[in-house]
This record gives sequence, C-alpha cells and structure tokens, in this order.
Amino acid sequence: MMLWHTPVSNLQFFGYAISLTGLIYYKIGRDQLRSSLQTAKNEWTAFNAKHPIIKTVLALFSVFAAISIILVILVPKFAPEYDPRNFLLSGAASVGLAT
Repeated sequence: MMLWHTPVSNLQFFGYAISLTGLIYYKIGRDQLRSSLQTAKNEWTAFNAKHPIIKTVLALFSVFAAISIILVILVPKFAPEYDPRNFLLSGAASVGLAT
C-alpha cells in the first residue's frame, strides 16, 4: 500500500492487519511466539536497567510519533476543504497583500 500508493479504506487496512497477524501466528506457532516475546521482554528489562535515559527518550519519541500519526490520519477528515495552495493566497488577499 505504501510502496505503490494504493488507496485503501480504514476497514481494509484493519482487515489486512488482522490477516497479517494471523499469518504470523500460524507461521511461527504459539510456543515459539511466547518464547520470543518472553526473550524480548527480558532483553528490554535488561536494556532499561542499563540505559534509563535512552528508555525515556524512546518513550517520548514513541508518544510523539503516535500523536503525529493520529493527527496525519484525522486532520484531513476534519478539515477536508483545506488546500495549502489556496490558504496562502486567500490569507494574503484578506490582509490586502495580494494585488
């Protein structure tokens, strides 16, 4: 979708995510998935103990990235008539800068 800029709806994206999750679960298997998640959890805990500042920076970056992604998805839905090309021209005309 991102590579070829194929338009998909939110429902299609959600369906793709569920399908991909099921495929990964089927391919890896329940026991191996649990052991991999436990190993990742243990490594993350050890990393947090060694580098608490990096953990805080990663957490803040993750929150910032999540908010940015949400805004990029939601803002066009709440302001569909916004056009950045016309915004500059109409703003300049209303102030009296355009001729």
